[in-house]
Amino acid sequence: MKGNKVTTIYKPLSPWGYAQQVRRVCDGIDIISTASHGGVRVCDDAKTILSSSCLERGVRLGKYLYFEEDCDAAIPLYELLSLGFHHAIDGNDERYRDNLYRSIMRWNPQYLQALEKEQGGLI
Repeated sequence: MKGNKVTTIYKPLSPWGYAQQVRRVCDGIDIISTASHGGVRVCDDAKTILSSSCLERGVRLGKYLYFEEDCDAAIPLYELLSLGFHHAIDGNDERYRDNLYRSIMRWNPQYLQALEKEQGGLI
């Protein structure tokens, strides 16, 4: 599952409309872009690599959890980056992690508190 291969694979319907681009982060986890919005999609088979603190913040639609790009997508991307399953497109993982962390602190600080409690520290 490790890697940073980003490819367009198909164009499914998402909570934000039909996908214009689907980029595979790792097996079962994609970044979806539509004409006006997007986010992260996690299939049930991939849930085992993410914390329960993360999964609780996704919105269920069928067999997928969705994380909206403005406020929530930083949560699974932060975990995937920390676990080595995802990397910054420009290669600067440190700056990318800092940006994800700032987004989480702004929109979901309770997630970081829950994650720290769940795992005994931040990942």
